[in-house]
Amino acid sequence: MPLIWNLKSSKTMLSFNSFFPDSVLTFVTDHQIDFSFYEGGLSVEQRSFLKKHAGEYPVINVRQVHGGDVLIVNDDMVAGTFYEADGVLTNKTDVLLCVRTADCLSVFLCDPITKVIGVVHAGWRGTQKNIMGHAVHQMIEVYGASPGHIKAAFGPCICGSCYEVGTEFLDYFPRHTHQKNNKVCFDLVAANESQLTAEGVLTENILKSSVCTFEQTSYFSYRRDGKNTGRILSAIMIKSKP
Repeated sequence: MPLIWNLKSSKTMLSFNSFFPDSVLTFVTDHQIDFSFYEGGLSVEQRSFLKKHAGEYPVINVRQVHGGDVLIVNDDMVAGTFYEADGVLTNKTDVLLCVRTADCLSVFLCDPITKVIGVVHAGWRGTQKNIMGHAVHQMIEVYGASPGHIKAAFGPCICGSCYEVGTEFLDYFPRHTHQKNNKVCFDLVAANESQLTAEGVLTENILKSSVCTFEQTSYFSYRRDGKNTGRILSAIMIKSKP
């Protein structure tokens, strides 16, 4: 099971630190802070929160477009600049990679051998575009990762019982939709797990949080609370020092 990181505020924040190597820091925020996207960059509150819980490091901030593109962090990139993508990968230390969700799935990735990490925002559109497959391909092609070594952890998202969708999803995801009380439901977790295993990621190397954002009021949910709800931040970093 994921490690629950106890904060000083008596709140809790989900983390997968015990699942990944000691050098990898991960966390998923809850409703104690809203990480909604700001055109001007991170807010003062957001920046202070990250400094407290991750340290004062460069943050790679992506403008998510519900697509299938995965960003490779290189030396020419400027922290604080927005890049359009729905996933981020790096092998650099002390660079915080982040995505935002509010029912969509965040997936943390790590190959402990080649020391590459990533985090992906997977909504239904990105899943339809096989964003997890693209992320694994990039890890292999750019960093020389091996699918058999890659570990993946799934953050909170709306579960397959609560995610009601249109009948067109029966065509989009025939293996991962089911009908319930004359309604169609889509299993976002199962669809992304299938994309990972199709690329050779081992089932035993996939950890699912089993937290439903729609059911758990401690997390923001677009479906439950509407378009003005806040955003959850999923972050990962390779630490150069313990």
